[in-house]
Amino acid sequence: MSETIILRGVKIKNNTFALLIETLHLQGSVKAITAIHRQKHSERQGGVRFVDRGGNIEELANLTKAMTEKCTASRLPIDALRSIIITPPGKLCDIEEKAAILVEHFRTVIEQDQGAVFGPDMRCAEDVLSRVAEHKDLLPHVTGLTKEIGGLEINKRGYTAFGLVHALSLALNGKIKSRSFSIQGFGSVGSRTARLIFESGGIIKAVSNSKHLLYSQNGLDIAQLYDLWEKWGNKCLPIYNDRNQSDDLLLSSQPEKIFEVPVDGFIPVARTSVLASPEELSLARRENPEARDVTQFLQKTGVKIIVEGANHPLTESAEFYLEDNGVIVLPDILVNCGGLIGTRLEWENRNLAVKPEQLSYLDDVCRSRIRETVEYNVLEVLNSKNHARRTVADIISKAQENRAH
Repeated sequence: MSETIILRGVKIKNNTFALLIETLHLQGSVKAITAIHRQKHSERQGGVRFVDRGGNIEELANLTKAMTEKCTASRLPIDALRSIIITPPGKLCDIEEKAAILVEHFRTVIEQDQGAVFGPDMRCAEDVLSRVAEHKDLLPHVTGLTKEIGGLEINKRGYTAFGLVHALSLALNGKIKSRSFSIQGFGSVGSRTARLIFESGGIIKAVSNSKHLLYSQNGLDIAQLYDLWEKWGNKCLPIYNDRNQSDDLLLSSQPEKIFEVPVDGFIPVARTSVLASPEELSLARRENPEARDVTQFLQKTGVKIIVEGANHPLTESAEFYLEDNGVIVLPDILVNCGGLIGTRLEWENRNLAVKPEQLSYLDDVCRSRIRETVEYNVLEVLNSKNHARRTVADIISKAQENRAH
């Protein structure tokens, strides 16, 4: 049996949410929470993530607000929703278990909001959502599916990574080659981002996931590591280490050490609020217990550019501190839009996507839209001299929203 709490007009972190739905599953051992930021348009869309560490209303508030801003910055006439499924520590549900939890929770949300559309996020990929979509009543409410049922397979096509690396290239005037980078979150997005940077001549010195850090002063062989990730998932880092023993290679069971690796560029592709100012660190750790001090991070890494691949990975104070110290920060709502654009295009064209001959056409359209969106947003940010980049991002988002209305 499950227990559901439905609240309207909830205020969290100075943001008022139209709807907040919380469902307790499996005798209360799993909690599913969905927040809907507003209901101005006919549909609301956002990702679903499974977490077994942390996960709370504060994190959901940041995710949902950022999703609203990302929708408007991407010129999409939709509102935002976000879902977090919180499982007991160490419990990683399999596909069937995840699908069963989502089927029950999605139906509860849809009873309250017929415009809800759910997409992929951390530990909730195409295989899980496609299993949910087998229920005919839920198919219109999910996106980010496999091609067999009308999906674009956005993870395999790497749309988010495509947008991130295009933004990076714009900010560096195409000069990625020989620059060094670290990537926090070597998963679906992080692995593909690393591969694209590697193929462009960039040097990936360090990657991390929830269990390990893998570091090489001379750079990792990302082609090999990516192949291992496709086969072994999170186990790929220790397997790579076992196969490539050298004095230059380090495997650590302290993934937080990624915040100490000296590199030119840092790309966080994991949780919210991984970096915060010293004054707000205790508050940030209520949301993400692993939040780090941004001043120490900059002192140890000396980064010159940060591309925000995760949603809200830096607090605004952390962003302002970095920019005041000469670091280029490309805000999440402007550059990690690839997955959103891809899932929306899939949802709008599902009848076309089930036809194999149309998939190539839709893929081209999607990449063109991502490229156009990122170019406009990044050039606006880089050309601004009088405002912090987060402020410019907010201006862009509000301007696009006004055009949509």
